[in-house]
Amino acid sequence: MTKNKTDSKVEKVLGPYILANAVIWGAVIVGSAFILKDSGQMPKMLPILGGGAAFCTVILPGALAARIKKILHPEE
Repeated sequence: MTKNKTDSKVEKVLGPYILANAVIWGAVIVGSAFILKDSGQMPKMLPILGGGAAFCTVILPGALAARIKKILHPEE
């Protein structure tokens, strides 16, 4: 099965998305570790985890969808 140019372009977009997602969650984990180092207070940690989760589930997929739409339909 051969790939067309569109599939190749979409794959080029997915790579940075996956990398950005990994960097974001790495930062979330490190931020959580710094907070938990001196205190075990969960309320301090929830905004970090919630922000990371929201970014990865709402903002990045929206940006990815817009980018793929632009690749698939460049005339719009």
